[in-house]
Amino acid sequence: SADLPGFRKEDIAVEIDGARVTITAESKTERSPSEGDRILYTERQVGRAVRSFELGVEIDQDNAVARYVDGVLSLTLPKKVVETRKLLTVQ
Repeated sequence: SADLPGFRKEDIAVEIDGARVTITAESKTERSPSEGDRILYTERQVGRAVRSFELGVEIDQDNAVARYVDGVLSLTLPKKVVETRKLLTVQ
């Protein structure tokens, strides 16, 4: 789980590369003036959060799931099943 308050679901990206997971979230806020407003000063807010970590085993990308509810990103990252045993046919 990762706390990402203030970000929208569309602004969050999760990248999986083998055993490495990278979470990137970007936020841009700009106030647009109403009709008839006289603006002397405007401000834009830009925020970016990046977190990267590596797990001990590779991740099964096809079964990985990311959910974002109430400012909390929850990742379910199952291990990739690696076949260590192989049966050879005798010829």
